[in-house]
Parts: sequence; structure tokens; C-alpha cells
Amino acid sequence: MIAAKQLAADDSIEADDGTPYTKIFGSMDKAAVHRDGYTLGISMFSSRTGNFEYMNKENTKGWHISDGALFLYNGDTGQFSNNYWNTIDPHRLPGITTDHTEGTNYESGLAYTSDRDYAGGSSVDDLYATVAMDFHGQNTDLTAKKAWFAFDDEVVALGTDISGITKDTETIIENKQIRDDGSNTLVVDGEEAQAELGESGAAGAEYAWIEGNNGTDSIGYYFPEGEDFEIKREARTGSSQDINGAVADGADITVDTSAAAGESFELTLSYDAEKPETAVSTAVLEYAIELAKDADLTDVVPAAAEKFNAALANAEEIVEQVKAGDTSVTQEMVDESWQELVRAMQYLSFKQGDKTNLNKVIAMAESLDLDRYLLAGQDVFTEALDTARAAAADENAMEKEIEEAWRELLAAMGSLRLKPSKDLLEDLISQAQSVDTAAYTEESVQALTAALAEATAVFDDDQADKAQVEEAQSALKAALAGLTAKTEAGGSDTAGADTDTGNSGTGTAGSGTAGTVNSSADRAVKTGDSFPAVPLYAAAAALALVCAAGSGLGKQADRGRKESKDKE
Repeated sequence: MIAAKQLAADDSIEADDGTPYTKIFGSMDKAAVHRDGYTLGISMFSSRTGNFEYMNKENTKGWHISDGALFLYNGDTGQFSNNYWNTIDPHRLPGITTDHTEGTNYESGLAYTSDRDYAGGSSVDDLYATVAMDFHGQNTDLTAKKAWFAFDDEVVALGTDISGITKDTETIIENKQIRDDGSNTLVVDGEEAQAELGESGAAGAEYAWIEGNNGTDSIGYYFPEGEDFEIKREARTGSSQDINGAVADGADITVDTSAAAGESFELTLSYDAEKPETAVSTAVLEYAIELAKDADLTDVVPAAAEKFNAALANAEEIVEQVKAGDTSVTQEMVDESWQELVRAMQYLSFKQGDKTNLNKVIAMAESLDLDRYLLAGQDVFTEALDTARAAAADENAMEKEIEEAWRELLAAMGSLRLKPSKDLLEDLISQAQSVDTAAYTEESVQALTAALAEATAVFDDDQADKAQVEEAQSALKAALAGLTAKTEAGGSDTAGADTDTGNSGTGTAGSGTAGTVNSSADRAVKTGDSFPAVPLYAAAAALALVCAAGSGLGKQADRGRKESKDKE
């Protein structure tokens, strides 16, 4: 309490700017509706939360504080001051439906949880909301379904299916503390009512208005079909010990009734225990229909639009049936109808997405020839393409789903890799296969054989990537360059000097030159259609020329070795 007062007195903290919002606190079964000029708190409980907390002898009369109690806060700070909780009738908190049964104060601090699960709601843009509670009171058979609907400048409260009534039962419309002198005015249907202490009734009243304690922040209530309610103006006394047993003796702060400090207005709807109300009310349903007729269906996804139109048609049919006196229509049917209509309205924010970009990306993906690409990444691409096609065909697809589909497809396309060109590798393999291995040392021939085997495996591998092709080319080129010719004196000379394509080196045993290397091995590997391919006939001619040169060089080297022998 001290901290709260300090917070209120701190001028450095900016006041709320009045921006409206609605918040539903599911884990607490509470809701708050904030608008410019007022805030409404809705307190509920369910099978998940307790109805009230009693501990250390505090809150001894909090039995009904979560029975659907409504606390309206505006500029009139006087309505909850001046010992409000000490003097208010704990069985008549505003908003609750009650038969005045007391709850149980558990000394352990535990609380009663309902056998009903539902309490909570949903909101649209954190502004408009539906809040509801399936109520079952503690220590009583009393049950009810209660709901509240937050709109721009009003909150609609509905109570229905009130049953289990075995004694006097009532719904408290308002229980407001008024000025010490009791000078607040209560107006019902344009006439001042209950100007003095006492009780009276209002028959078929359409609205009531209570003047605020500060003269400006007043509260009004509207009853669409007219209601019979009771008005009570009373002065009550109370003590802090009445609600807090931990307060020491002598701390009594009993309200002075002579000053009317505890006066309050109570507006209540009463229910006869022998004749509970059973008339079917369509007020909420008709208002929901009125709101629905202003709904904008532009670009709404077909599924949501169809659901909305069906719910609206059903609601209008039920209203007509009730007006025609059809007794087969129950209150439960009416309530389900307006609830379904409200739920359908909430989906009208689901708009169809623009598929222009999606269709462009799909068209590019479908134009690809996957035979020109490595298999790696094709499964992800195919799955992304299927997803994109499904989104394009889905008339209910929304912007987020569509954007995700074309982005994923574009990323999958970017991850595909073209198969590298193996023309140069094929040239090198042909050169290696034409080498007369008898003319070279065993060690250099073994290195060539290994490099040739690896190059052949890569060439035959349809899924070899650019790095593998380049590595095989480099290894085979090095092996060709590293061939070492045999010498009669037991020495050896490397015969791998590079030459231009088509030229051949002539050698003798004395010089040790015995072979040619196609300078095309210096070319970078191709990756598909980035560079024009060498014509097949040109490659074949170059290959034939290299092979012929190699063969000639081999025979010339043999003759050289024979002539040397004859001279000896």
C-alpha cells in the first residue's frame, strides 16, 4: 500500500496516455478493459484458479471477489475509498450472481477451485474482446454462464442459464459508494429515484444513471429489452477487524453512520427461487447481427468469409424463429449462435495474400533442367517447389504463408550446383592412356597409374563436383609431367616438359626428352554454360595430334637406344 501511494505521488512517472486496450490474463482468470476515461476489471475463477485467498486471518469475507465481480475505475476515486471494503455488503459485489452463500475460509491458505474449466476470453488487436465464465459457486448449487463484450465505448454484460436456484438469488448490477452527505443523484428512465435511504423497484426500466462523487465521472447502464430491478440505498457500518482478523483490538475504525460515510446505491436483478426466468432473450444476438452487417469482407480468405456468412445467416434465422414464437428455440441455441457469429467475425482479419512474386519464382523453378545439376540439394528444391505450388493453388493462403513459400523456393534454387565440365579431364585421361609406359621408370609409371585411376573414377562419377574434377585434373597433370624416362646408364630424366597443343618434343637417349604434355591442362575447369564449349571435332583433332606425337617420340627413343648399342 505504501509503495502504491509512493508510485501515485511520483510526478516523474508519466500518466497513462489514454490509449485503449483490452488484456486477458489467462493464467489468473482476470481481464482488464481500458478506455479513455475508464478501466474495467473483471475477476473470475475456474478449475485452474481459486476463488479467493484467505491467509493470516486476512480477507475474511472475500468469498465472492472472483464470482464475475466487476470493478469500474474512472476519475471518481471516491467510490473505492472511505473504508469501502469494510462497509460494502460482501454478498453484493458489483457484477456477481449470488444467493448469498458464504464461502469457506481455508486456514491453510488454499482456495476453492471450480468444477468448471472455462474462464477467459479472446481479443482482436488487443482492443475488442469477448470474456466469459462458466460459474459454479462455492458451497451452493448455483451455476450460471456469464459473459462480457468490450467494444469502443461500452461493455456489454450478459448472464444466462442461471440455474440451481434454491434460495433468494440476484445479480448485482452495481454497488457504488457515494458521497458522505449522500447527495449523489440516481436517475432511472429520466426520473430521479431513491433520493432517501430505503428500497424501491423499477419496472421495465431501459436505463439507469448514477452521478459520480466528483460530479463528472458518472456511470450509466442500458437495458436493451427493459429490466425489472431493485434499488437500494443504505448506510452501512464496518470495522477493519470485520475483514482482517489480524488487526489488533483497539484498531476499530467503525464508520460513523450519522455522517452517512458508508452510503451506497445498490441496483440488483432478483430471481424467484420457485420460478426462475426461462424466457429466451435475443438481445445479444441481435446486437451481434447489427455489428456483423458492418463487417468488411474485402480480400478476406474464402474460408473465413464462408464461415462468417453461414454464422450470420444462422443468427438471423434464429431471431426470426424466436419472433415467430417458435418454442423449439432454446436460450442455449441463441447463445451458441451469437458466440459463433462473434468467433467468425474475429477471422475476418485473415486476408488473401498477393501471389505475384510466388508465381514468378515458381515459373523460374519450373524452367530448370535438373539433369544439368548435381543431385545434392535437389530433394530440398523439389520439396520447396511442391510447397510453393500448393500455396499458389490455395485460395485461403495468406501473405505470410505465401512469402515464406517463395523465399524458401528461391533459397533452394540458389543452393543447386551445375555439373562441372569434364572436357579437360577427358583430354588428360586420353594422354595418359596413350603413354608408352615401358619407356619410363617404374616409380613414375606407378604415380601415373594411380592418378589415372582416380581421374577415371571422377570422370565416370556423374555427381562429382567442381572441386573433385579440378583435383583429379591437377593430380593427373602432375603425374604426366613427372614421368621419368629410363636411361641405359641407369640414370633417369624427367620427360614432362609442357608444350603447346599439337607440338611434339623430339628426344634422344642422351638428352632424356621423351614425351609431350598438352598445354590444355593449364586451362581452368568449366562449370556448364558459363563459357562456350570447345567444338568436339577440334578436341578430337588435338587429341589425335598429341597421341601421334607421343607414339613417334616413343619409337624415336627406341631407335636411339639401338644405334648406341651397335656402336659399342
